[in-house]
Amino acid sequence: MLPSERPVLVTGAGGFIGGRVVEVLHQLPGTSVRASVRRWGSAVRIGRLPVEIVLCDITRPDQVRSAMKDVGAVVHCAYGDRQTTVEGTRIVLQAALEAGVERFVHISTMEVYGDVEGDIAEDAPLRKTGFPYRDMKIDAELVCQSYMDRGLPVTSLRPTIVYGPFSRDWTEGFAE
Repeated sequence: MLPSERPVLVTGAGGFIGGRVVEVLHQLPGTSVRASVRRWGSAVRIGRLPVEIVLCDITRPDQVRSAMKDVGAVVHCAYGDRQTTVEGTRIVLQAALEAGVERFVHISTMEVYGDVEGDIAEDAPLRKTGFPYRDMKIDAELVCQSYMDRGLPVTSLRPTIVYGPFSRDWTEGFAE
């Protein structure tokens, strides 16, 4: 359930997943969307939508606090290098906690389980392997857990293979 009176902040809205989240959320009745982008040039895809677009580098606490003002929920899709993915997540979580956000959704990855075969349940152990993307997503999830322990309602989603229009790897071959 999304709050109907306060906007939903989507971090990383200029990216593939964040852009799609913005597209879907803006169509939900009574849902106001605030889309954050690190640079204006990445807002091209969502610029056609009737949503509020704000400049927000998640490694800058002042920009995050500004973007978080009056927000009821956050869908955190932003990622980048280790500083952005781990420390940026911490900054966004702290701002959400201070703002009294009602829901926080963190987009992670199925890769946090490592190279395993067979069925995997969400309580399976997270496995660092030295692969930077995987390991920093694990560290970001651990930061999320620490904020859950402080009372922030956080949900981590771990999608598997993500591709489609606007993704870097999209080709017509996938659609056939």
